[in-house]
Amino acid sequence: MELLPDVRTFLEEKGRRDLQAHLVYHTFVYNTAFLTDITRHLNSLNLKLQGKQRILPTMKNDAAVFQTKLNLFSQQLEVGNFTHFPVLQSQVSRSGSFSFNPGHYCAYLTQVKEEFSSCFVDIKTLQPVLAFTENPFVCGVQITFDCVTTIKFEVEKALFEYQLIDLQHNNILKERHREENTAAFWLADVPKKSYAALVMCAQKIMTCFGSTYACESSFSTMGAIKSKQRSRLTDWHLANFLRAATTEPKPDLK
Repeated sequence: MELLPDVRTFLEEKGRRDLQAHLVYHTFVYNTAFLTDITRHLNSLNLKLQGKQRILPTMKNDAAVFQTKLNLFSQQLEVGNFTHFPVLQSQVSRSGSFSFNPGHYCAYLTQVKEEFSSCFVDIKTLQPVLAFTENPFVCGVQITFDCVTTIKFEVEKALFEYQLIDLQHNNILKERHREENTAAFWLADVPKKSYAALVMCAQKIMTCFGSTYACESSFSTMGAIKSKQRSRLTDWHLANFLRAATTEPKPDLK
């Protein structure tokens, strides 16, 4: 949008007044400005969903937060509030007497929210287990177990319930949960012998691929390892190189 005046000048110099007319048309400019703002919000969400150590519960929360933001965007645009759409606001303020109709943009935001909802239908059935994995100290025992048995996590009912109740009353682990991230809490702090059923459920959730980032990143790493100069690498060597390149080493120095 910052280049819009320069593009208009360029088209005028080239004699393309047919194309220049579109860049003067207020509706076209509004649409472009709106797409610029909403794309910025989508890019922000996309960056949150990428990277290492991104587990499914956190990614689901990020998507749910964005859906709530879409409701906020729609409500604000409907009353002429452009707080989260600065580019659109700048174009509307420059238009002068030309009226701005938010109905089209609110409908688009509603459609985007519906698309998001349709993409996460399967995840909704896992919501109680995701909440348990993220914070087992505030989840409901019965609703969590009902979800666990439905999805078949291969745990015994009595064992899971007893261990969850014991964990929720363990003040030491509760304090550790406040200090550590979710993955470190379940993998390092929770005793596997005392809470075997809970750890099994949490590990199955944390090992779910929430996005294709890890696969794409590993594939790129493999491409860098197996270059033309290393064409004679065996699958065994490639697997070991790939594991070394994608694993964060934690040396045990004494």
